[in-house]
Amino acid sequence: MKWLPRSKKSLLLLLPIILLAGALAYFVIWTGVKNDSALDKASSLNQVKEVKATDILLALKENASLKQFGDFMSATDLSTKLVVNAAGATPLLVLFAPSNAAFKATDVTPLASTPEPAKEELRLYHAAIFYPSATGTAPDLTLSADQRILTLSGRELLVSRTGSRFVLTDAKGRTTKVDLTYLKDEKGNRLYYIDSVLLLQ
Repeated sequence: MKWLPRSKKSLLLLLPIILLAGALAYFVIWTGVKNDSALDKASSLNQVKEVKATDILLALKENASLKQFGDFMSATDLSTKLVVNAAGATPLLVLFAPSNAAFKATDVTPLASTPEPAKEELRLYHAAIFYPSATGTAPDLTLSADQRILTLSGRELLVSRTGSRFVLTDAKGRTTKVDLTYLKDEKGNRLYYIDSVLLLQ
């Protein structure tokens, strides 16, 4: 390397140091981006997600994983249960829909021997109704801790929060977790997925 000028020799000696410094800087930046991405992904898992639907009851019928609950609800004429208020406003409906697996885990799947009134109540046990105010103002259907929800069967459900999850508790202390993703149709009705069946009292 005697034939190189002094300045070029210095450059060649510095080149490995420059490359090492560049690699270290890239690693630090890449690690930060990766960690930020992971944090964003983790936080998104704990966020409530709204999915649009044209009609809640239609969406329920088309969801194969909710067929058992859909069969119960399809046998109920909800129009006979909903009464408009003084302002002529129709109440909004919230369905807490147990999956087929949830029904399978209980002893209520075969209902051949169940009296008809009990069937009716079971169908409506997971359907909550929210009446607008006298002025027609729609109620807020967002779940919140310590909220009490009255179902169409007259049963009351208590909403609590455990970590990032909402939990429903009935009067007998039975609980079910509520999925953070829910359906909302064009009228404002909602469908929440739950992981177990709240049985009759």
